[in-house]
Amino acid sequence: MKSASIPGLERGLKVIEFLAVRGEPASFSEINSILPGVNRSTLSRLLKVLMQLGYIEKSEATGLYAAGEKLGLYANAYKRGLPEALKQKYSGMMREISDKYNITCLLFVRSGNYLTSIHKTLTLNSINMQPVGNTMDINNEQPDSLWYVLLIACDPKVADSTSVKYDEQMIAFTRENGYSIDNQLHNRGIIRMHFPVFDRSGKMIGSIGAGGTPYQITEENNQLIIAEIKEKLKELGNVYHI
Repeated sequence: MKSASIPGLERGLKVIEFLAVRGEPASFSEINSILPGVNRSTLSRLLKVLMQLGYIEKSEATGLYAAGEKLGLYANAYKRGLPEALKQKYSGMMREISDKYNITCLLFVRSGNYLTSIHKTLTLNSINMQPVGNTMDINNEQPDSLWYVLLIACDPKVADSTSVKYDEQMIAFTRENGYSIDNQLHNRGIIRMHFPVFDRSGKMIGSIGAGGTPYQITEENNQLIIAEIKEKLKELGNVYHI
């Protein structure tokens, strides 16, 4: 089936995405370089429309273009709504896993190179782990950290934005199996697993962690827990995109 195409709309969205991801102003020539085949007069008209709509803005002092205020408002609204949407979608399965295996589950939301814990389920006998609201910056993580490994595995571009070296073997394991695991490597007596959460476009927007002691996550039930978490994520529409 032939896909629908609206060239003007596609060009406008490409400019908006370019400026939003770039994070800093761009010149007319730099914007023109991402739209091969588009002449300068056509691009000039396109930029004027985007400015009138508030999606981009132009500095009178430098002549450079940047993402506009309206785009920032939409982005902030998305970021505010995302944590609640993730909690609503995944808190039920987390509670089921915690109760069934007597382990702790944590839900994280991603913002760039940061992961922030936003929800936790545990039982009277499960370990407390980190508090809700704790934020992890991968630039401060160890190369074999669960969070760092998962981000690199799911989004290779992250590796270009940090100077921290990473464990290639752990990255390969995570990409092949769909989760990262720390079997008492950093904390003796604690086994932790980390599973990515994606949006419909395949972008990693968060993750679910599970942890417990070797008495709770045993050699006998380890693979059962992993398989059940992956199956529940799949049932909730979390398609694996690594």
